[in-house]
Amino acid sequence: MSFLRVRVLPLSFVCAVALAGAVLAGCGSSNTAATPTASPTVPTANGPKSIRVLSTNIPHTLNPARHPAVLTINLKVTGVALDIQDIGRLPRNGQGHVQVYLDRIPAAAYQRPYLKFPWLFLVASPSVNFRLPKTVAFARPGPHRFLLALAKNNDVLYRVPAASVSFILR
Repeated sequence: MSFLRVRVLPLSFVCAVALAGAVLAGCGSSNTAATPTASPTVPTANGPKSIRVLSTNIPHTLNPARHPAVLTINLKVTGVALDIQDIGRLPRNGQGHVQVYLDRIPAAAYQRPYLKFPWLFLVASPSVNFRLPKTVAFARPGPHRFLLALAKNNDVLYRVPAASVSFILR
């Protein structure tokens, strides 16, 4: 069964697209083809892609009843400009975001968007601040890990090793 993913666009975006279309329509004809350009406000990154954990406040033993109010993971991301405004749009090499998983990353996440458990949430910042998701709080006690993977704008993962933070759930 397939579900259609609908994204509501802000009215300002819709107006901007309509205005851009009107301006382009009034430009007249020319023999040169229009070439898409990268957004001037959202840089793209070049070079090898990688993600690693710099620091975290997640304790080695995590008790859901007494964990810190906000958990933090600070990351070092290279080769990808973290971009929240293009999440869910067409992929552009060197742009993307971070997706967080619990314990494993399904192979399907490298081929298509896979936004269901063990997927937890996504962020577009090198500083990941979050409250413990209920899916983690109700997981079986024992060793677990948060996996942080680089994803393209369309939510498909880049094929680079994920960063991880291990903890024991009590």
